[in-house]
Amino acid sequence: MVRRSSNTRQGLTASVSQYGSYLVAGPTGPWMEDIQVAQVQGVRGGPAGYAVGKKNHDLFHYVTEGVDRPVIQFWPGLLKPIRGAMKASGYNVETHLTALPRLRSERTCLNCDGGLIKFVEDHERGLIRPDLSREVDPIFLTVEIAVAFPDARIVVIVSKNATTWLDGISQFVADCGICTKHHVAENPHRIMIATPRSLGMANIDKAGIVIVADPLVKLADDPLLERQDGPPNQEQWYRLHLMSRFADVRGRLFGIVPRHVVPSPFEAARLAQIFGLDECVIPKHGWVERPVRVVWSKISCPKTVTGKDPLAVKDRLVWNHPVLNRRASALAKQLSAGNYNELRNQFPDVSEHLQGNDPCRVLVLVEGLTHAEVIARRLPGWPVIAQDGTAINSDVPGSPGVIATALGSCHLNSENFDVVLRLDQGIGGLPVPLPKWLETKTYSQPEPLIVIDFENRVHPLLRQWTKSRRTAYTMAGWPDSKQDPDQAAFAQLKSLISGRRSHR
Repeated sequence: MVRRSSNTRQGLTASVSQYGSYLVAGPTGPWMEDIQVAQVQGVRGGPAGYAVGKKNHDLFHYVTEGVDRPVIQFWPGLLKPIRGAMKASGYNVETHLTALPRLRSERTCLNCDGGLIKFVEDHERGLIRPDLSREVDPIFLTVEIAVAFPDARIVVIVSKNATTWLDGISQFVADCGICTKHHVAENPHRIMIATPRSLGMANIDKAGIVIVADPLVKLADDPLLERQDGPPNQEQWYRLHLMSRFADVRGRLFGIVPRHVVPSPFEAARLAQIFGLDECVIPKHGWVERPVRVVWSKISCPKTVTGKDPLAVKDRLVWNHPVLNRRASALAKQLSAGNYNELRNQFPDVSEHLQGNDPCRVLVLVEGLTHAEVIARRLPGWPVIAQDGTAINSDVPGSPGVIATALGSCHLNSENFDVVLRLDQGIGGLPVPLPKWLETKTYSQPEPLIVIDFENRVHPLLRQWTKSRRTAYTMAGWPDSKQDPDQAAFAQLKSLISGRRSHR
C-alpha cells in the first residue's frame, strides 16, 4: 500500500491535458500503483496441467518518448479517478480540456424516460442500465434519445441483431440506415446502426452521440495498454482494431449494460476506462432510480463502554445514547419544520450541504422497536412503522415525519421523503430493500435523497461500523458532501477493482 502524504503546501502541481481522444497526465509517481486491475486467467502448471493465475493490467500507458518528462496516457473515462489519485498524493491538479457543446433536448410524446434524457444532456459519457426483466427495451431507449435530440447524428454499435435494431428504430425515426458486412447504406443517415467490423463506414468520428449496445462483448485489449508477446494473430488484430476505434469518437459515448449483469472487477475497470463511472438506471419505462447524497454529522461524547460486546455497545452508545438521540431528534424537528436559521446555528456541518428553505419530509431510520420507542418519546406525534408496516400510533393525523425500523422501512418508498436520518449505526448500506426502495416515477431527474449519518468514534466497534458504511456508500456511487468529487471517484474505482459490489 502506498503511503499518502499531503504536499499541497509545497506547491506541487500536476496537469491533465487532451491529446486527441486520449488524456495525458503528469507528473508520474507512486499514485499510479492504485490505477491497475488484476485479470484472472488460466495458466499452465499445477497438478492438472493448468492453474488459475492473475495478471496485473495498468489502466494507462506509460509514455517516455517524445516528452520532456514521463507522463501517462489514458481513456477519458478515468479523468475523475486519476485526478482524485493525484489529489490524494498532495498535488494541485490543473485541467486543460475542451468541453463538448451542450445538447438541447426537445420533449415529445415518446420521451417517457426524462431521467435518461437529462443524463445524456449532462454527461459526455456514461453507462445506461436498463432492467430487462421489467420490459425496459434498449431499442426504445435509443429511440427516445434520437427523438429528444433531433439535430444530433447518432451511431449505434451492435454486435448482433443489427436488422432488429434497424426495424425497431425506423418505426419512429425515418432517417435511419445500417452498416454491416452485408448491408451498406448508400447515403449517410442521421441514425446509423453499425456492427464492429463496419465502423469505418459509419463515420463515428462525426457522430454527436455514440451508443454501444453491448460493450461487454467488445471489451478487448487496448493497443495503448497491451503489448502482445510476438506477432498477434488475426483475431488479436481484430480485437485491437476494434478497441482502438472507440478513440475515434469525438462526441458523447454511452454504453448499455443490463441492470442484472454484474461485471467482474476486470470488466468493471474496462467499462470505467471507456464510459466513466456515471450510470443512469432505468428500472421501468417512466421510472428512474433516485440519486442519493450522504451528509455526515459528528457525535462527541464520553466513552461509557470498554468491552467489545456488540449488544452492549449498541445498548449504551446507540439505542440509549443521550447525545445521539437528543441531537438526532432536534435535527429531525428543525428539518420537518423548515427552521433553517436554527438549523444553521445548531447543525452547521449539516446545514451547509442542504439546499432550499422548505420543510422536509423526514424518515428516522432505527434498528428496532427498542430504539424507536426512545426516539418516539422525543418526537411526539411521529408514527412508528413496525415490522408488518402498520403504524403503532397511527391515530395521530398529519405527522411531520415517520420513525421506522429497518424491517418497517421495507413498506415505504424513498419518494415519500426528502431526508433520511440513519440512527441504526449498523454496517453496510441503508438497511432497506435496495434498489427498489429508491425507484420513483417521474419525467425529469428527481431531487436527490439526503441521507444524514452520524459518525460516533468513541468505541472501536463504532469506528469499524462507520468505516463499513462509508465504503458501502462509496461503492453505491453515493457522494459524500464533504468529499472532493474526484477523490470520491478514485475511491469508487478502487472499490470496483477490489471486487466489492454495490446494491445494483
